[in-house]
Amino acid sequence: MMFAARHPGRVRRLILFAPANPFCDLGKQLIHFYQTRFGVWFARRIPFLPRMLKATALSRMYGDPSRVSSDALDGYTQGLHIPGTVDHVLHFEGDRNSSLRMVRGIKNRFGGADAFFCNSGAEAIEAALKWARKATGHTEFVALEGSFHGRTLGALSVTGQPAKRTAFEPLLPGAVFATPETLAEHVGPETAAILLEPVQGEGGVHPLSAETLAEARALADRHGAVLVFDEVQTGVGRCGSFFAWERLGVKPDALTLAKGLANGLPIGALLVGHDAPTAFEPGDHASTFGGNPVTCAAACAVVDTIDEDLLAHVRALSDRFAAALPNTRGLGLLLAVEVDGPVAPIVDAALARGLVIGTAGPTTLRLTPPLTLSTGEADQAISLLTEVLA
Repeated sequence: MMFAARHPGRVRRLILFAPANPFCDLGKQLIHFYQTRFGVWFARRIPFLPRMLKATALSRMYGDPSRVSSDALDGYTQGLHIPGTVDHVLHFEGDRNSSLRMVRGIKNRFGGADAFFCNSGAEAIEAALKWARKATGHTEFVALEGSFHGRTLGALSVTGQPAKRTAFEPLLPGAVFATPETLAEHVGPETAAILLEPVQGEGGVHPLSAETLAEARALADRHGAVLVFDEVQTGVGRCGSFFAWERLGVKPDALTLAKGLANGLPIGALLVGHDAPTAFEPGDHASTFGGNPVTCAAACAVVDTIDEDLLAHVRALSDRFAAALPNTRGLGLLLAVEVDGPVAPIVDAALARGLVIGTAGPTTLRLTPPLTLSTGEADQAISLLTEVLA
């Protein structure tokens, strides 16, 4: 049965009584249900709740004016998703908890981090901008000319490509753009974050040097800013290590992931290192579908698949493409080939031969094959590209 005790205002606290009472052996209450006009919510995360609930002969739980059926309760015991940071994602089946397994997997790769899950790279960037401002108390962002960080308003505001920005101006204030050579001239006491892509993808596939990243690290430390890497394109093994920064030797305070993380399902993530400033509190940021069990299950499979053997394979294929194709640059399997003249005819000729390639500028071919590409398939692609480039 249910007993409802009215709290002040519109909130009711519903305490569950049943043959197996929701109290542990130490007398601690396992769960509270809070009912509002918006529905019934779990208000506490209790790790051993499933055993109690499954042992309880509940036919229904409800309170006026809302109802939660036994089917819904069973769904909660199988896997409950609450929007927000990973600390607010509940899933009661131990290792079957895809959201928590996901964060364990990527935080271990990072070396200790908190995670916020969302649905895209742009959303992850938006979260990073909010976190940086609150964590530092500063208001400005320094990004690079030619950078690309997304098409939502905040992400577009820190994108260093006027052609993408102009139609939507005025954008958010506080973004300034530098080149790798002028970075120090733009970072100052009001800088909240230095936001960098280890390899500029949309901007032409230009890897940043280890020296540039090291300078950015030093500048952030000197001015009380945070260093954020946008690894939406470069992360998850694309560059021959799980994170591109691992090959470049400079660790950021935070980074964003998306794209390949769930192998085609919509996911984004902001990772904030344990050594970075804390900022977000409950209510500061959330995502309705972020961290949901389905996309996190796919992401778990991806993270488990990307082992050292696969990363070594990515690096070997990268070397193979670079050795065979002239004017190649990039890192791992995020590569570009610079050509003399427009790329459109080359793209069309390759497609006619069954090879799909992208572009990253009027004279730049972009090569981003699957990480699982075989050596034979790579050689076939090289042969076709050599033919159309001749």
